[in-house]
Amino acid sequence: KEHGGLIFSAIAAAIAGALLPELAKIILPGDPGFSAKRFRDVGFAAVAFAGCGVIIDFQYRGFSWLLGHDTHPSTVISKVLIDQFFTTPLYGTPYWSFVYWVRGKRYNLVAALGGISPRWYLTRVVPLLIPGWCYWLPMVTLIYALPGPLQFCLYCFALAAWSLLIVFVATF
Repeated sequence: KEHGGLIFSAIAAAIAGALLPELAKIILPGDPGFSAKRFRDVGFAAVAFAGCGVIIDFQYRGFSWLLGHDTHPSTVISKVLIDQFFTTPLYGTPYWSFVYWVRGKRYNLVAALGGISPRWYLTRVVPLLIPGWCYWLPMVTLIYALPGPLQFCLYCFALAAWSLLIVFVATF
């Protein structure tokens, strides 16, 4: 992570969030084939997760710069609260909602932007916050309790577990 910088962050997040869940879907009964649609879906998810990995890397660096590099409980709690109750509703969950909204609009950015409204936020973002908090509140607490260079690495493992969980919930 130290030597790879943002490129590492993008690639690691793409593998954790897109490739591993897709491999799990291939292993699951009933979805073993390779198709053009599957490759497009993996490509889309890889780009989306790579972008998210860069955003998260910047966020962790920014929090360390702003709040400190230490793992004192007050620092960890401050980072967790800002992460989960400020950045997550402000741009974390909206990022994912928007990425899939654009995809649903067949990548027509004008049409997608035209549909963004307070109602869109209430119907697309808010319902995702609660289940996300149930998983990510304890996870980011563990992440921020680690030294800075290890935080993104644990994030990738947590992201892989989250993505696999979503695949299994959506599949069954």
